[in-house]
Amino acid sequence: VLRWIRDELASSEVETAKRLGIDPYDVLTKIAERVRPGADGLLFHPYLAGERAPLWNPDVRGSFFGLTISHKKEHMIRAALEGVIYNLYTVFLALTECMDGPVTRIQATGGFARSDV
Repeated sequence: VLRWIRDELASSEVETAKRLGIDPYDVLTKIAERVRPGADGLLFHPYLAGERAPLWNPDVRGSFFGLTISHKKEHMIRAALEGVIYNLYTVFLALTECMDGPVTRIQATGGFARSDV
């Protein structure tokens, strides 16, 4: 999903970032930071290739919901990042149901884990 966002919604910004030696995903984060949390009501369902946990449905598909003429590219990027994060949260909730005790630590790696978004 993040690769699709990078390639389809921010290709020109990403090309500039590559020429400058900047991580393209950091550029996505900077673009998303221009918009308040919640992306002004725009939601993104990140199921571009079906979904595994926790839905386990290969036929479910992604979508933007609530898209209006006032939304811009940065809203779509913000909504997409938030949709991915929310989906990870639903996986977390499913895992906590299977555990004997409370979750006391979560370890995440990679650039997305550094994001303030």
